[in-house]
Amino acid sequence: MSQIENKPQQVTIRARIQSLETGLTKAEQRIARVILSDYPVSAMQTLSDLGKDAASSPATVLRFVGKLGFSGYPEFQKSLKDELQGALDTPLSRFRSVEGDAAAGAPLERYGAYAMQLMEETMGMVQPQTISATVDLLADTRRPVYLIGGRYSRGLATIMGYGLSSVRGLVREVEAEARDMVNSLADIGRRDIVVVFDFRRYQSNIGHFAEEAHANGARLIVFTDRWQSPCAAFAEQVIALPVASPSLFDTGLSALLCVETIISQLAETIGAQSADRISRIEHLYRKINDLGAADGDS
Repeated sequence: MSQIENKPQQVTIRARIQSLETGLTKAEQRIARVILSDYPVSAMQTLSDLGKDAASSPATVLRFVGKLGFSGYPEFQKSLKDELQGALDTPLSRFRSVEGDAAAGAPLERYGAYAMQLMEETMGMVQPQTISATVDLLADTRRPVYLIGGRYSRGLATIMGYGLSSVRGLVREVEAEARDMVNSLADIGRRDIVVVFDFRRYQSNIGHFAEEAHANGARLIVFTDRWQSPCAAFAEQVIALPVASPSLFDTGLSALLCVETIISQLAETIGAQSADRISRIEHLYRKINDLGAADGDS
């Protein structure tokens, strides 16, 4: 485990959590995820409430706090208060509201500024070990992968499915309609990985699909927001993301950042196998296109 210098005024609790290596237990990972999901508000709870939100015991929370370098929960919360007091003396890091920023620059400039803030917030919320564990799971190319998204997030599932199928085989996107969901669940078993995209205004059919896939023994990866879809209860890896935007709709930029990061890292992890598949796919594309041209000439 990384040695974390005990200087609360210099090292934030968020930074302490992010500097931990992969030695956290599953219960401790849940605690870290709860804290980062709505930081710093989520860290201001009582010991008992934080444990309940993370489905962990107070003793487990205390062990986690100890791993962060604190002697106990009172020191942990004092450090948080000192951190918040310091933050009051600095400019707000969050993007200003649409109303307050309406006249500041052209639309693309304004949204670009928001996007940069969002990327920083995403990197603060998602633990490096979560990305690493997700890549390791997907790198087992013997395991089929099923992807499903809701009404607005299905596009993210499609993008991730396209990327995954470029570097590894056995990838299938599931349509969020009854027939395809049922047929897929009839096939999903213990060898399979299910990737779920489900953001607020969570869809009950997506939740039922995740629950059934988990009951069948599949291992779940869930992309969701800071409030967390009910699907997260069945997931081995939860990627909780900021989704608020200065427009009428929630943003998918944070999810896209994580999807592209995972695909890029997966290609490196699989290595030669990935390169061979990409080469073969390109060869087949050229061959199919050549055949199509020949048919058109005849």
